[in-house]
Amino acid sequence: MSKNTDPEWWTTALRLELEDRLKQAEATIRRALDPRGEPSSAQIAHLYELRCRRLLKLGQLEAARSAAQKGYAFMCEYASGATSGGEGIALSREAKTYQTNLNQLLDQAERKT
Repeated sequence: MSKNTDPEWWTTALRLELEDRLKQAEATIRRALDPRGEPSSAQIAHLYELRCRRLLKLGQLEAARSAAQKGYAFMCEYASGATSGGEGIALSREAKTYQTNLNQLLDQAERKT
């Protein structure tokens, strides 16, 4: 049996997301990462990506679309924190890729309905 090696703050955030307590989940991630100088907005975007995928599996297309849009906004927040032009370009590209990938999933799900 494998042991969960995720940090407690992440498992807490995932549980809060499942309970639709999104603001609390976001705050949990920020409290864990911001003091260490780590990009909490990118981790929050990942949380919303997981939410989008989970909601798609449940057939909740509009809720999944909302999660994807919220996640993209956090990816843009992440990109806006770039400290150089090159980093900004790279992070903006990463945000666009995030958006494109989730939009493809949403489009596929919409075609199935």
